[in-house]
Amino acid sequence: MILFYTASQDATIYLQQPYQNTGIDEMLELSKVYYGDTPDMSRVLIQFNNIELPIVPFSASLQLKITKADEIAARFNIEAYPISQSWENGTGTRFDNITTNGVTWYYKNGDNTTTIWNNTYVVGQGASFNPFTTGSQTGLGGTWFTSSVSTQSFQYTIEDINLDVTDFVKEWNSGSIENNGIIIKFSTDKENDSVDYGSIKMFSKETNTIYQPKLVITYLEDDSVSGSLTTITDFINSSSYDVSYRCYSPNLKTSYHEGQKVTIKIDARELYPIKQFNSTFAYQVKYYLPSSAYYSVIDTLTKETIIGYSDASRVIQGEFNNLVKLNFSNWPVGRNYTLLVKSIDDHNEEIFEIGTFDIYK
Repeated sequence: MILFYTASQDATIYLQQPYQNTGIDEMLELSKVYYGDTPDMSRVLIQFNNIELPIVPFSASLQLKITKADEIAARFNIEAYPISQSWENGTGTRFDNITTNGVTWYYKNGDNTTTIWNNTYVVGQGASFNPFTTGSQTGLGGTWFTSSVSTQSFQYTIEDINLDVTDFVKEWNSGSIENNGIIIKFSTDKENDSVDYGSIKMFSKETNTIYQPKLVITYLEDDSVSGSLTTITDFINSSSYDVSYRCYSPNLKTSYHEGQKVTIKIDARELYPIKQFNSTFAYQVKYYLPSSAYYSVIDTLTKETIIGYSDASRVIQGEFNNLVKLNFSNWPVGRNYTLLVKSIDDHNEEIFEIGTFDIYK
């Protein structure tokens, strides 16, 4: 099963605009650039609330869609940490709506001394931090827990951000740390050197596209039961002639409601059954798909993969059908999606287009 969560708040904070809030910018920016000899740097803060987790083992990834990259270095690393203090999204944008209302490089919640990120800075000594937390030695630019870190490396290519944050989510769920969100930054050694690493811009939760930041929870759901159907692979192996088969859904609807949880039946049957004299209509005989059968969902217009083929998207064997279970919470509405099934057997690999459907509010 695959669950999506969209950000409850996100913002970029800038070293050289330390009092400027960007809480409603349509873009998030991760950067380290130089203006002459003056360095500027930005970090991304993002938070997900109301996360419901399965009781079985799971994995969690933070996914952000990159929209633009300027003068990026050939090699660099980014890091993500759990934020150790609460913060407010704010109502500013970097250039149009100039405001200190909300999180900034200097403040967690606005422009007053009670909300400074860390006021322990001493000239010549740097800043001190609470146990198991850290931050910049100036005490500004956010503070974060050191108990876990997620990293992503880039070499000669730029790709969308996909960070494994399973440990963060487990710590939030256990209560060992508070869920104040995640801070994304260039690795500490890159922030402290004298190299210009350029700028990466990503869609924020304010975007009007389908590319909002996502927290993706995946886990294995084994609801298979012992039914009476034969596996199509066994039927192929036992047949004295070449067998082709098709997959289709007898209950896929054209529209579903946002947040709806559905079970879609997937039937497999022989495409060109041999005529035989018996009491069973050949076109009504159904089969289980191979154990290596997976589903995928793509955005029909953009071809963007919403759910990819993986162990977490394995087709389940029900009593009388193959089953695909989908949870439409936090899916972009007003979009058309295509359901695909990949069947892998001893002979070949086939992909079947099951059908399309819309999501509406």
